Amino acid sequence: MKKYTNALVPIFVGSIVSVFGSVSAASAYTIYNKYTNWQQAVSGSPITFEDFSNPKFRTRKTVLPFSTGIVSTGYDGTQDNVIFGNLSWAVNVAGDLGVDGNLYQGWIEIPNADRTKYPTNFYNSITWTFPTAVQGFFGTFLDTANGAGLLLTFNYDDKTSESINFLDVVNLVNKDSTRTRSKPGPYTAGDVIFGITTGKRFTSMTFTSSPNPKYYENGFLVDNFYFAAAPPPPPSNVPAAPVPEPLTVLGTGIAIAFGKQFKQTYSKKKSKRL
Repeated sequence: MKKYTNALVPIFVGSIVSVFGSVSAASAYTIYNKYTNWQQAVSGSPITFEDFSNPKFRTRKTVLPFSTGIVSTGYDGTQDNVIFGNLSWAVNVAGDLGVDGNLYQGWIEIPNADRTKYPTNFYNSITWTFPTAVQGFFGTFLDTANGAGLLLTFNYDDKTSESINFLDVVNLVNKDSTRTRSKPGPYTAGDVIFGITTGKRFTSMTFTSSPNPKYYENGFLVDNFYFAAAPPPPPSNVPAAPVPEPLTVLGTGIAIAFGKQFKQTYSKKKSKRL
């Protein structure tokens, strides 16, 4: 398998399409296909690593907070939002991606599923909430693009949101790679290592179905996930000088008027003496 050794840094920069259509074009993201380049981009900020290897969190139930403090929450569904261990097929299929068999797995579906045709009640969305505001992440993702299915939305701390289609990332980063899949079925090449930095601080990110997915249900696996804390927000405006109280202003005016009157009276007395 061809590994990611592309020397172009960053490999892609673009304005993210806003979910709500209200984000300025100045807000852009950068994608990296090498960890060292991403690490340099976030230099000076604390980096936290999650490998999903803690057996405490491996369960078929809703995932507890990850070891790093990330809280993964599924909405409008019952499965899957879990961590698995000893996934040998993932190691065999994507060994060059640094996968160790301990992975996070999420499944999402198009809202308002037909439960006769689609009996598995996957989530409409899954949100990862970070323990602190972040400026980007770097991770290993598997099976993210069985068709144009997975959308990732960044939820910024200024209450705006922007999205990126995983299939676009996969096609961009893996455009020169070929992958022999050992997992049965006509799967597309949806494995990708990449990092991203954004022009804003974001506190959570949400996985949903893209507007026109090829399949009704879409899954994804994550391993070796890093996130970088965002620099603190700039200080607020310097407080303006306090506005004098009304009585103070009035008192100052009276003092000025009295002083003027005193000066005129004194001048008249002085001229009479002369």
